[in-house]
Amino acid sequence: MDQVFELLLQFLSQFAGGPGPAENNLVRFALPAAFWGILLFVAWSRQKQDQHPREKWLVWGFALCMFRELFLLTHLAIKMVNQTEHDAFCNYVEPIEHTLSLAAIAVIAGAFLRYILDDVTLSSRYLRAGIIATAFGGLVTIIWWPNQLAANPQARFHDAGSAVLLHLLSLALLATAIIILVRNRGWLRNIIIVALSFLFVAEFIVLFNFWTDRVYVEVLCPIGNSFHILAVPLFGLVYFREMSLEKNKAQRALSKYRDHLEELVHIRTRELTAANKQLERAAVLEERQRIAAEMHDGLAQTLSFLGMKTDIVVEMLNDGQASGVLEEIDQMHLAIGQATTDVRRSIASLRENPRQRGSLDEEISRLCDSFTASSGKTVRFQNDLSATLYITPEELEQVSKVVQEALLNIYQHANAPHTEIRITNVKNMVKITIRDDGQGFETDEQEKASGDHFGLSIMKARATRIGGKLTIRSQPGNGTVVTLVWVSNYARDALKSEGEQSSFEYGSTILSLNSDLSK
Repeated sequence: MDQVFELLLQFLSQFAGGPGPAENNLVRFALPAAFWGILLFVAWSRQKQDQHPREKWLVWGFALCMFRELFLLTHLAIKMVNQTEHDAFCNYVEPIEHTLSLAAIAVIAGAFLRYILDDVTLSSRYLRAGIIATAFGGLVTIIWWPNQLAANPQARFHDAGSAVLLHLLSLALLATAIIILVRNRGWLRNIIIVALSFLFVAEFIVLFNFWTDRVYVEVLCPIGNSFHILAVPLFGLVYFREMSLEKNKAQRALSKYRDHLEELVHIRTRELTAANKQLERAAVLEERQRIAAEMHDGLAQTLSFLGMKTDIVVEMLNDGQASGVLEEIDQMHLAIGQATTDVRRSIASLRENPRQRGSLDEEISRLCDSFTASSGKTVRFQNDLSATLYITPEELEQVSKVVQEALLNIYQHANAPHTEIRITNVKNMVKITIRDDGQGFETDEQEKASGDHFGLSIMKARATRIGGKLTIRSQPGNGTVVTLVWVSNYARDALKSEGEQSSFEYGSTILSLNSDLSK
């Protein structure tokens, strides 16, 4: 039994160090230094990648503990090179060693209190108390130890009262940290309590050796050093385990958030699908309305014109006016050709590339000439624009159809001797006025009517498409005035780029449509 005990003691002495050859202490200092170095590297790397407030103090704690072990390892290497057991240099190194140990215990315990409890106030108070205790112990050592050494040059710091004070302060800090942690729950907290208890036992064994005049130092010193070494991997276990738990928690939160996003995407996809279907239906309806307007403004007008010319031809034949029939037939032939061209243009517009912008005054002039050629009645065109106005193809098409429909209504219903079209600028808006001195009509009854008056609603719809407004003023016997006012897209772009108007002024321009229509 004694041989087994001696073998175990020899193993502990070579592993954990203590009395005996200096090389026995290599593992005692090198192994904890390696452990602390690994922890320091991981914690420092995580802080570089992202800020982790709970781990910020751990970086300092790991660094101080590693520095303490490297300091002792360096001292040991110097002793091994000089082949001395103890010299005057040790009288200065050993006080620093014990003070560093106290500082390392204060910082590492405070850092893990912050890490486990996540209580900044409590851990800050503990760390502040530890720093004050370290400063007090170091100051007492500086004052007391030189006097003890002067009184006894052969004295060892391990046996001095100042060393006892430093170890007592370490025990007090460790006991305080353990008491704080005991009041909380958690298996990681339990491991930290065990690690701090190992350090507590190591410090207590040092004091026990002092009180027993180092009688059992051969046995107790390796045991105490072993507790000190074993405490380090326990700290590392808690740190890495907590990181793993945080990673798993973050992954679960990310998975939950991803599922939430997928649900939102699914809901949004359904909404967008429904919205697309509505847009498709609206687009189909819009296209139907456009085709209906095209048919009314083109083919329907031509058929109406041909029907009217046919009636005229029949009346002329009945009256024996055969000489004028050929002229009427020529006009009918021209109308049929124009209708064919319009139909082909409408078909091509469904697949052709966007047209270039066009001149508004040239288009109105063309419509006046065409009306004069087909009806034999002159239209007076007055252009008050200061320069040629180019508008978008969409605007030009809608405006052209509105003017064309107004001229056709004048020809078919107004029986007007004189017709005038006028283009003006009104506060960055374009205003087209079509005036005749025909027989006029009741506008209230006209709005309630249907059938033959389908063209008026199309005219207003075309005005709405370009963001404008169409008004019709008429009274029986006093002629009719059709007014179209809108802000051209090119005018809008110019206002926005040149900053000629604020958004309020621009809105005021739009709102002034109604007032300008009445002028």
